[in-house]
Amino acid sequence: MMRPGRRASLLVALYLLASAAPAAAQSAWVLWSTYVENQTEPKTSTTQHTIRRVFESQSACEQTISGEVRSHIRTWSSTYEQVNVSPVDPNVMTAKQPKNSAGRDDSLLVRVSCWPVGLEPKGILGGATYPNRDVPWVLWKEVSRPAGPDVWLLYEAYESKAECESGNRSYVQTSLRSTERPGMKRELKSAHVIITRESETGKEVRSEEFHCFPNGTDPRPRNKD
Repeated sequence: MMRPGRRASLLVALYLLASAAPAAAQSAWVLWSTYVENQTEPKTSTTQHTIRRVFESQSACEQTISGEVRSHIRTWSSTYEQVNVSPVDPNVMTAKQPKNSAGRDDSLLVRVSCWPVGLEPKGILGGATYPNRDVPWVLWKEVSRPAGPDVWLLYEAYESKAECESGNRSYVQTSLRSTERPGMKRELKSAHVIITRESETGKEVRSEEFHCFPNGTDPRPRNKD
């Protein structure tokens, strides 16, 4: 039930602002999600950290935390019976009692936090550490709409191209299984996840596609001078 992919390195985040001025890159802040999954049979506990987005300031990053927590609640409500914001820490989502698993007492905690480039989360209770591992392959998600520019988001980092491509396939399947809103459907066409939503105001269509690039490659379009 844990999201796919290997633990991301914060070193990857440095490349998200590769086209910006050095001063801006040094002040970058990274939004992380820390997942702690507890299983009863067999009794295990696993922790993973995933980079969600990168921002140019601490305040811009922290303003998105509550929305990210709500996003996790919507996502995991399809998997667990009880999904709530922790009464102890509003930056933590708690999920208990997996659906379709009678008698199991598995649980999931997700903590959303912001850290400056050079640090990564240490655990569900907070704290940070310095990463000491580089990774050569990075998975990006490209979101396209008929109107407006494409949006590129960093999703995960991997130690090999094969692992990145495996993560690509896993994230595509996760996208296809995402909880839908009324009038929305998802389908796969030529490696693109096509998302269609019909409402009283009309039809909205967007597509999601995942790409693997060598670490240091920034796929975002550059502004022409």
